[in-house]
Amino acid sequence: MAIVFGDIESVSDRDIKAVGNTNYLAGPNTEILCLCYAVNDDPVQTWRPGGSPPAVYVAPAEHTFVWWNWSFDTNAHARLLVERYGFPPIPIERLSGRAWIVLHGARTALCKRQGGDRRAAPSRPRQI
Repeated sequence: MAIVFGDIESVSDRDIKAVGNTNYLAGPNTEILCLCYAVNDDPVQTWRPGGSPPAVYVAPAEHTFVWWNWSFDTNAHARLLVERYGFPPIPIERLSGRAWIVLHGARTALCKRQGGDRRAAPSRPRQI
C-alpha cells in the first residue's frame, strides 16, 4: 500500500471565492489543468487531460490518498476526474483527512512543475 500525495489545478470562468468550490466545479467551463502527484517518496509526476489515469489512481482501494487541499481536491476528483476523465472513484476510507506532512518541499516542486509559484508554499508542516 502506498501513500499518494496529490494536488489538482483547474481553471474556470467562475470565481471560486464568490461561488464556493462545489459551484465552481459544477461549472460547464471548469477544466482540469493537471493533477500533480507523488507516490510515497518518489518524484512528483504530472497527469494532464488526454492521458490515461495514472496506475496508482486505477486501483485506489489499495492506497491512501492525501490531498493538498482536501476539501477542494476530493470534490474535484469526484466531479471532474471521475465524471469526465474516467478515473475510478476513491473509496472514502482511502482518503486521509488528518495526515501530518511536511509540504514545503513538495509544494515548491509542484509549483515549479506547473510553471511557477502561483501560491506560496508553507514554511512549516501543516495539518491536512
